[in-house]
Amino acid sequence: MHKLTTIVILFQILIQFGCKTLDDGGTVGPCVHIYKEAILHVESITNSVTGSLIPAVAISNIFLDSTKTNPQLLTPISTNVIQLDSMLICSPPFSFGTEVHKYSFTVSTRGYFDTTIICNPFYTTNKGGCPSSSDGGLRIRFSMRPM
Repeated sequence: MHKLTTIVILFQILIQFGCKTLDDGGTVGPCVHIYKEAILHVESITNSVTGSLIPAVAISNIFLDSTKTNPQLLTPISTNVIQLDSMLICSPPFSFGTEVHKYSFTVSTRGYFDTTIICNPFYTTNKGGCPSSSDGGLRIRFSMRPM
């Protein structure tokens, strides 16, 4: 009976305090994965003729691999992005997403032809342990052709 009591007490301690490692600054809590930033960053979008910066765009027809994706799934870790119905309204520089997949989406803005972007973002830094983390997403720049 003594061994069983000891096991139950140890189990209760593990449940109450989660895990602790030296790698996480000595904090105590549940094991989680932390995304330190989004996986895809658009640093700038320019006019392909003049080189001037484009201040805002709409992103639609978003696919991860070959599956159409709800834009809301891309916004929990994002910057300068607002979800509006089935699209994202973005102001460069902006970032979104956390999943490692092939991303495909249409970029639109008034006075420019739609542009399709296809990329394979990934994190450059992935740390295991408790908590684990991902950091260092893909940074891209592109231009759009005026009408």
